[in-house]
Amino acid sequence: MSLVERARATALSPKDHTEIVKRQQLANELVRQFYAGKIDLATLAKSLPKREEEKEIIIEFAGPVYGFLRRIGLDRENAKNLAQEERAHFFKAREYGLNPYFVFEISQDIDQNGQKRHYFNSFVFFEIPQNVDPQKAKQIMSEIFSAPGFFSVDNLGGYSEDDKKSLPSDKEFP
Repeated sequence: MSLVERARATALSPKDHTEIVKRQQLANELVRQFYAGKIDLATLAKSLPKREEEKEIIIEFAGPVYGFLRRIGLDRENAKNLAQEERAHFFKAREYGLNPYFVFEISQDIDQNGQKRHYFNSFVFFEIPQNVDPQKAKQIMSEIFSAPGFFSVDNLGGYSEDDKKSLPSDKEFP
């Protein structure tokens, strides 16, 4: 099945958007706890919410990302921007010898008028080996999260306001 066919199939049975938001909030909270020294890397890894991989579009290489985004309907500018940002995370993770891959999800919810709203979520998945020194793991994570040269709103979830002040950024934080 091609990536576009997989996206179409996934769109027919989208994830619950509320569940994706909850999963992201939990992941952000776990990252905050790791940065604060309240949990170790092994606990972080095993506590991350389980994903429904059968409802995801996974791309293991950077090459097809832009074309995939265009084929599923993103305009050139949005496809280019999204591909560039996700590729930056991907290549930074590869620099550290990690085996990252792109994950794309389609979800939906119902608005107050009873209309379905669809969402497109993307991220780069990577795992840091549990034997890495915690300070080094934090450095690696920070560099991957800030790989485009700034932290996007989605990438900031794991940081406190004090942390954000010390991170590299060319954008104002919300």
